[in-house]
Amino acid sequence: MSKIASHLPRWQIASRFASMWRASGHADLDDQELKSRAAHLAARLPMLYLIFALTALLVVYAFYGSASMIQTVVAPSIYISICLMRARYWSNSAVLARDEAVLRKDISRLQYVGPGVIVFAITWIVSLYPGASVFQQGVVHYVVGVMITSGMLTLIDTPRTALLGGLAAATPFCAVLLIFGDLDHAMIALCQVAVTALLSFIAVRYYEDLGQMLKSSRKLRERQIRIEENAADLKVLSTTDPLTGILNRRAILALAEENIADQANAEPWLALLDLDGFKQINDTYGHPVGDEVLQLVANRIRTAQGIDHCGRIGGDEFAFLISGEKTQAQTVAIAERLADSIAAPVEINGICITPRASIGLRKTERMSLGECLERADFALFKAKVSDVAVALFDKAQEQELLFKTRVASDFKDADLEEELDIEFQPIIDFDTRQILSLEALARWKRKDSSVVMPGIFIDLAETTGRICEITDCMISKAIAFASEWPNPVGVHINLSPHDLMREELASFISSTLDATAFPASRVTFEVTETTLITKPEEALSAITSIRALGCRVALDDFGTGFSSLAYLDRFPFDQVKLDREFARKFGVGTTSAAIASTVFELCQKLRMDCTVEGIECFEQAVLARNMGMRRMQGYYFAKPLKHDAVCAMLANGEWHEDFPEEAAKRSAG
Repeated sequence: MSKIASHLPRWQIASRFASMWRASGHADLDDQELKSRAAHLAARLPMLYLIFALTALLVVYAFYGSASMIQTVVAPSIYISICLMRARYWSNSAVLARDEAVLRKDISRLQYVGPGVIVFAITWIVSLYPGASVFQQGVVHYVVGVMITSGMLTLIDTPRTALLGGLAAATPFCAVLLIFGDLDHAMIALCQVAVTALLSFIAVRYYEDLGQMLKSSRKLRERQIRIEENAADLKVLSTTDPLTGILNRRAILALAEENIADQANAEPWLALLDLDGFKQINDTYGHPVGDEVLQLVANRIRTAQGIDHCGRIGGDEFAFLISGEKTQAQTVAIAERLADSIAAPVEINGICITPRASIGLRKTERMSLGECLERADFALFKAKVSDVAVALFDKAQEQELLFKTRVASDFKDADLEEELDIEFQPIIDFDTRQILSLEALARWKRKDSSVVMPGIFIDLAETTGRICEITDCMISKAIAFASEWPNPVGVHINLSPHDLMREELASFISSTLDATAFPASRVTFEVTETTLITKPEEALSAITSIRALGCRVALDDFGTGFSSLAYLDRFPFDQVKLDREFARKFGVGTTSAAIASTVFELCQKLRMDCTVEGIECFEQAVLARNMGMRRMQGYYFAKPLKHDAVCAMLANGEWHEDFPEEAAKRSAG
């Protein structure tokens, strides 16, 4: 003991004992730690009380017949009964049945109850010591030692109870030993004091280690709580669209896949919703207004009756699920009510906006998620082109989709050099009846000899990355064919937005012209406004490079989409081609004719050619000519022709013939 004490200053020993004494063993514990402490006590205290009861029986055995009935029957009976009751009270089942408040009181009372039981036992035992035989004294020494050692070690994680218990046992016992005054008893007392002191030091160290463990445990638990909270927050963030607050793409698609695979419920309806003209809202009023529109639409989808789950899958596109218990009519009605709700005008920053939505519906029918999305998207496309709010994927669309799927599969492996064909549609001078130029139109002839029109395979070329390959084939073949035409008949070739993004386009055109010795001035490349909007700088660079070769550049389909007169100022065009929609509306009201006439006059002032497309009847041609336009293109003059037919027509000089209706009138006359 002296060695242990020598390593520690007195004030430090006293401070550590004082700290342990102040710890009641429960006040600084949270509920989880309290339950853990109670569980530990429930595992040990019943055993301790059983030890006390058994050692009491040993004392009774040693003193029975040599001491009074009170000392050998009454007192031990009371003591053993108390021990058994306390053992039962601290049994595991009894502890589990008590709540935290009761357990906290039980642990607090233990510092009084435990030492009290020990005091009762020691008082009874030491009352037997005077007049005891050597054997009986040995039993008493053994029992007291067992009580002190087992008691302090069992109660070591309730430090005050352990110290009080040790003092309650050792103090009266050592006092009785010292009363005898002989050396033997004094040595036994000294030994007992030393053992009690060492056990107290052990209790101190255990208490300190326990404190560190509790501190570490709390930190770990707090860290675990923070991790769980962060995980919950991350889960919300990872599944929520930050702008609208509804599910994001990954979450809604995962939920859709889960619902589709759930055999216990009817197959749900999958719907895709896309806002019409949302890009125009963004471009006109700015992205903050566009964001508010998206938030408004998301809220209207979320609060719509009959919709189970919804999410934003990108841009202005949303997806939602409707219970498979709903009939087709009910589902369509839900979607139509939602479309009407979205179309309700809303004022944002003083601007009245009327968002409109197209919705495509498909019953999932245990298909894969990819197949369901493909069909819902196809229905959405049909809704847009049909100008209806809601379209349901039906059998006819299934056949059309399967056809497009087969075509897409064939297109991936198509040999475009062999399978890509060209037809030409003339551009006519109405006054001279001459063919000024011919526009090259791509046709894809599949291996089964069926012909696929550009409206189908150009989209495939865009998605598969083969659009530039098609353009190169068209440039090579069209210029090669045009080299057989008489001067000055030219050729028009369409360029896609992807073509204007590649640096090697101009060099490819130059090498093709050199190989055929075809004059660059007879080649006109047509571009649409799409590229001018998305990549204006790259488009300007490409157009400038093409014109530097001596070729001409035309702005195609002018007057549709977001056409702007600023394009005519910023980009060096040689020609403008008015979209066929103007010709279709000639004679229907005055707006289209007025716009077309204004654009033509502007082209005249800017020294640009102006061609009107889509002329399908004599009246449209006459109306266009009355506005001053001579360059015309359309089915009234000629449908797209094979190269052989073009060569025959040009060789025979048929471009000087009267137009069909005039010739018919003259023949009739």
